[in-house]
Amino acid sequence: MKNNIILFGGSFDPIHLAHIKMADFAFKKLDAKQLIFVPAKQSPFKKQRPLFGDDDRIKMIEKVIENRSNFSVSDFEIHRQSPSYTIDTIKHFASIFTSQIFVLIGADMLKDLHHWHKIDELLTICDISIMNRGGYENLNFDNFQIAMGQKLTEKLKKNTIDTPFIEISSTEIRKKLLSHQSTDGLLNKKIQHYISQNDYNN
Repeated sequence: MKNNIILFGGSFDPIHLAHIKMADFAFKKLDAKQLIFVPAKQSPFKKQRPLFGDDDRIKMIEKVIENRSNFSVSDFEIHRQSPSYTIDTIKHFASIFTSQIFVLIGADMLKDLHHWHKIDELLTICDISIMNRGGYENLNFDNFQIAMGQKLTEKLKKNTIDTPFIEISSTEIRKKLLSHQSTDGLLNKKIQHYISQNDYNN
């Protein structure tokens, strides 16, 4: 096992079975020693606030990973007052760890990746790993290459991983919860219990 650290960011609103399966897969594929979930307070690209509060999203992640000693959750972005930029998060973790840091992102984020705040600096201090679900999509790096050049594009391509295809939508889960529909097969039983106990689907 290498000393790689994986940061898995997102709203996790709520964390669902696909998140965990992708985390497990990436952990093994990247030969990591630790994976850290980093729930975001508010993405610069999303205006809609999360359905679940900050503390609840943290607690739900903790419940899901409580038996995974190599998985943890950080509240770093949750407590930031300004919109969360990945470069700031990476600098924070780079000040803590000497290991190589990988940042997991979905394939759908590639089209806007060259617009990310200080993306050129970001790519020099970490490895961005694109999760291509099941390899079903031919990733288009053209816009990124035009903006960022061949060298950084090749680095990005090298770290792409084909994850299992799991068709679970966070948006669909939230709709089901708000309309009192079943989330069996979508959420961990511990999360279903937590939501039920806290009256989120009542």
